Amino acid sequence: MTSQTPPITYESGISASERTIQRNRFARTHSRFMYGLCVGFTLLILSILTLVVGYLVSIGWRSVSLDFFTKVPMPYGAQGYPGGMLSGLVGTVVLIAMSSAVGIPIGMLAGIFLADYGANSKLAAPVGFTAS
Repeated sequence: MTSQTPPITYESGISASERTIQRNRFARTHSRFMYGLCVGFTLLILSILTLVVGYLVSIGWRSVSLDFFTKVPMPYGAQGYPGGMLSGLVGTVVLIAMSSAVGIPIGMLAGIFLADYGANSKLAAPVGFTAS
């Protein structure tokens, strides 16, 4: 004959399996609530962003033309004021080109080093941390 042990009950008279079900139900409810809260705040932030971008486009669309991208900025009072953004655009392209010329070879060499030679070396952890 086999005897079955009675289920564990707590002071409230709830068995252990019922208590686990209640905890899981609470966890699911809490998770759904937090997910809804995240979605709600995401929508709120996106709507604020849409309003700001819409406002900026509505007040600045008249200024955007081919001259805006092809003329240099002019000082206040000069003929052709305010000019354009050519020097800012060229500076951005130069900055990206210079940083790519330095960063891409270093990144490629570090990746090749880690993959082929130094996966277990003392230098692997700092190089991996720096790359991340």
